[in-house]
Amino acid sequence: MQQGIMIMRWNGAKIGHEIEAMKLADEANLHFGALEDQGATSSHEWIANFTGTDGGMVALRGDPQSLMAVSASPEFQEIHLRGILHLDGWRLDIGLAGSTVDDVYPGWRGLVGA
Repeated sequence: MQQGIMIMRWNGAKIGHEIEAMKLADEANLHFGALEDQGATSSHEWIANFTGTDGGMVALRGDPQSLMAVSASPEFQEIHLRGILHLDGWRLDIGLAGSTVDDVYPGWRGLVGA
């Protein structure tokens, strides 16, 4: 089974939006836990940076189709829009992770002639 990953990143709360950003983090954490309980995702984790420009990250793991369904849900769309509103540099990436990349990477190498 393919392992997918959804990563949400941001640089920090927008000035004057700090309280709303903290509320968003709390509510998103509850939602991500509920997704795990329902089996829609396999895990989520908050990541604190030691280097780079990101202020923080959250990673959700699961099969790619489930993550795409999660990202299209009204609940997640609200989280995403609130992220854009309250956090500088908010962005969302969905991709493959773990051993799944080992299966995909040789194909990429073939495309570029490496």
